[in-house]
Amino acid sequence: VLGRIVDQIEQKGLGNHPYAIKTSFPTPGSLSNEPIQPEASADAWVRICERAEIPEELLVVFLSGGHSPETSRSLLQAIAHRMKGTRRRIGSSFSRANVERPYQQMFPKDGTIHPDAGHDAILLEGWKNARAMRGKYSGRDELIQHYTGMGE
Repeated sequence: VLGRIVDQIEQKGLGNHPYAIKTSFPTPGSLSNEPIQPEASADAWVRICERAEIPEELLVVFLSGGHSPETSRSLLQAIAHRMKGTRRRIGSSFSRANVERPYQQMFPKDGTIHPDAGHDAILLEGWKNARAMRGKYSGRDELIQHYTGMGE
């Protein structure tokens, strides 16, 4: 499918325009019961890029696909690390994953509203995603969340 999209962009003469494709991570389906292996997914993504002849200038935006924020960031991190040295650009569109925790921080079960906590939580989620997109994410980033109280 990605190869066909790229072909259509080229056929219509849009190759010199910036464009992005939103896609899911190449992971086993939820019914397969296979574990998610970020490095294997990154290798699969490289093969997809090569077979589909996806140009390096393309911005590829990954959806969380129902994965947890940590799993999504681990997948993004593995792909970013594997793509290091190329001009390929990747991004994330983890809207549910990015907003779920901040929403819980802003509207805790006690009925109060904490806009500052929600604001801080969404900035932290974005910071961790940005680190993953640059291949600099680690589990230690989750510890920051734990020690700031945003993971409670």
